Amino acid sequence: MVDNAPAPMSPSRPNLRHMFVGMLFALTASQIAISTVELLRGMSAIDDVATVWAPAAHLILALLVLTTSWVGWSATAAVAVPEQLEHVFQWPHFVLILDVILVIIYYMITLSAEYAPSQTSQIVPSAMDETTLVVLIFTAYFLWDILHDVLMLRPTHPIRAAVVQTSASLASIGLAMLVWWNYRTLAVPNHVTSVVFADLALISLLFGFRALKGLEIPLNRILVANVETKDRDYNWRLWLVVCGVVLIFALTAMNLCQPTQAKDVVPDTARSSNPRVIKTIFVDGEGLLLVLERDLAFRGMIDVMVEAAETSSLVYVHPISGTRKGGTV
Repeated sequence: MVDNAPAPMSPSRPNLRHMFVGMLFALTASQIAISTVELLRGMSAIDDVATVWAPAAHLILALLVLTTSWVGWSATAAVAVPEQLEHVFQWPHFVLILDVILVIIYYMITLSAEYAPSQTSQIVPSAMDETTLVVLIFTAYFLWDILHDVLMLRPTHPIRAAVVQTSASLASIGLAMLVWWNYRTLAVPNHVTSVVFADLALISLLFGFRALKGLEIPLNRILVANVETKDRDYNWRLWLVVCGVVLIFALTAMNLCQPTQAKDVVPDTARSSNPRVIKTIFVDGEGLLLVLERDLAFRGMIDVMVEAAETSSLVYVHPISGTRKGGTV
């Protein structure tokens, strides 16, 4: 009788699944370098240099997403079940699919960093893509924990093991959705400082997720899940507190740094003393696109254009910065 079961991986036989995922990590790292160079080259064409902070924060976020994931994935791969992929109907194949999806999301975060291409000199800051993608990352982490730590490793108590192994990812999903909702409800989501603090909140979640992994040890003892948990050689409780403080600070600052509405409300007396009568302002495709993509509120765009017309006699301006595009009253 011939045994068709796949033989355990020998030390001399490389794990092709790990090699393939490692190659994708390297590809994403190279894209971070390319995006950084593109941002630096485009700085000379940027009108407002302060807007560079937004894409720079996105690239820092992408770098930390990649490095923290690489460290965690490498530690898991080093102690993974020594099983080679022989066919597609194996749990390792589905784990490979999730690994590839995760690295693709990391790549998308890298590409989401705004920079000033040659045809325009205006950066439109936004963290909507980043907040959404981080929610997807933690969701993929949750599925990865189920596939790898429960279905693939087959613990003695699968339900208890699932609670222990997915506790960090579930908590991170909830916190990431909080950041996403908070940013989505901002009055001016394209404000540079708000975008930077949104990225800081996401960075705190990345490190907080790794610190939350320390909760697996007490949860394992409480639930008697008999899950093999590795000791953390760092003070995960301290890091959890630090990440929580940074998250609260970032969320608070993201809301407090919003531009005040006082300058958007012009008293009737001030308007009546202005001799200019506005009959026309021009709204082009760029402004409409910003509104449709929720990067700019319609009222905010109109306020910027009206203010430019009243104070500088400009009727064709950029919908965010108010700088002249052409045309006067």
